[in-house]
Amino acid sequence: MLYRYAHDDVLEFLLVGRRRPPLWALPKGTPRDGETIEQTALREIAEETGVLGQIVAPLGSISYTFRTPPRGVVLPWRSERGRGDQVRPATPNTRFHKTVYHFLLRPVAGDTALHDAEYDFARWLSAADALDMVSHENERAILRRALALLGHAGGAAGPKASPRGRTASPATPRRRRRP
Repeated sequence: MLYRYAHDDVLEFLLVGRRRPPLWALPKGTPRDGETIEQTALREIAEETGVLGQIVAPLGSISYTFRTPPRGVVLPWRSERGRGDQVRPATPNTRFHKTVYHFLLRPVAGDTALHDAEYDFARWLSAADALDMVSHENERAILRRALALLGHAGGAAGPKASPRGRTASPATPRRRRRP
C-alpha cells in the first residue's frame, strides 16, 4: 500500500476502484513463479496504480475465500515457458482461498494515469477518506496498521476518521460512495 504526505502534510493512501460493481480496495495480486512476496507487492502495486514504490515495512497478511460468478471469469496465469502472462477461463462457482501480504510503500516514481485496466481508478485519498471508502473490513484493518506504523495513535486517521463498529464479513464488500 502506497502512502504519501500531500500538501499541508495531509497523509494520503493510494486506493484502486471499480465502477461496477462499486469497489474501493488496496492494490494486490497473485505471485508469478519464482517471485518473492515483496517482488509481487512491488510489481502488482506498480501495475494496478501506475506508481512505483519502495518498501518501508511489512503490514501483515489477510486471507479470504471467494467464488467465481455463475458465468465464470478469466483468470491470469503464467505459462510454464514463462513467455508472459496468459489468461484461462475459470470454472463457474469455483471456490478460491487467497492470502495477500501487504507492505507499506513510499512512492518513488510514476503517475496514477498509467494504471492498468484491472481497475477503473487509482486515486490518492486522505487517510480518513481511505478508511471510510475501502470496501472490505480486512483491508480497513491493514490501513489502521499503516496509520499506527506512521505514528498515528491507535491507528486513527485523525479528527475526520469516522468510528467503526460494524461487523461485516471480511470478504463481503460494504456499500460505498461511487468512485
